[in-house]
Amino acid sequence: QSISDRTSLSAVEIDERYWGTNKYDYQVVELAENLKSTGDYRIGLLSNISRDWMPDILLFFDEKKLFDEILLSGDVNVVKPNPQIFEMMASKLNLAPEECVMIDDVASNVNGARTAGMHGIVFFSASQTKEDLNSLLLLNHA
Repeated sequence: QSISDRTSLSAVEIDERYWGTNKYDYQVVELAENLKSTGDYRIGLLSNISRDWMPDILLFFDEKKLFDEILLSGDVNVVKPNPQIFEMMASKLNLAPEECVMIDDVASNVNGARTAGMHGIVFFSASQTKEDLNSLLLLNHA
């Protein structure tokens, strides 16, 4: 309702736009779970969403099972694609930026991560992302 109060959209329109475009991709969740379960990789969630929305976003998932660290832009007052937030995420994960891969469906966010020294993959589909990630890991012997 607070978003509706600040915009020309009704609460119903906001709900439809949000939930109509943001859907769980269970293949991506499975990929993250599989990578994390090997113990070889640290998985972070970096988002520009509000902390108030986190319970809705992770409603069906155990965040500790999926992520080693979560960094929300509102908590640090820096938003993607600013390279500083990617550096912050790498630090939270105790990794150098060049040891990180940023996967995002927004190309400018991936470019921001690359500027910070990370590898980047633009997400189009779960299968494409998995292939790109596997190629990148093989290329870097990770």
